[in-house]
Amino acid sequence: MARKMTTKDGDLTPKEVAALLALYEHPGANFTTYTLTQVLYPESDPASPEHDNLIEEVIDSTDTLIMLGLVDGQRLEDNAGRIYRTDLDLTGAGDRKSIELRKKAASKK
Repeated sequence: MARKMTTKDGDLTPKEVAALLALYEHPGANFTTYTLTQVLYPESDPASPEHDNLIEEVIDSTDTLIMLGLVDGQRLEDNAGRIYRTDLDLTGAGDRKSIELRKKAASKK
């Protein structure tokens, strides 16, 4: 069954939340799919085959966030034929959703 594409609580996966909050917590950073992968998975070796899987996960997460209108970025194609993004940044809705998620997490502490 397909997931509803809204921004109500519970609709974002943990990976999507992590990507959204990483963008929020680094204002002004020039994120690409690849630099976001490094921030989300700093222990990953970029030369490893597992790192390619992590890049695919970040591509999927950012695509969903873009579909939901929470993130924007320029779409490009890499040498492996993958669509990736540059200039990833929060939209106004993404900024508001990030603040909501941070406040919700803080209230659970």
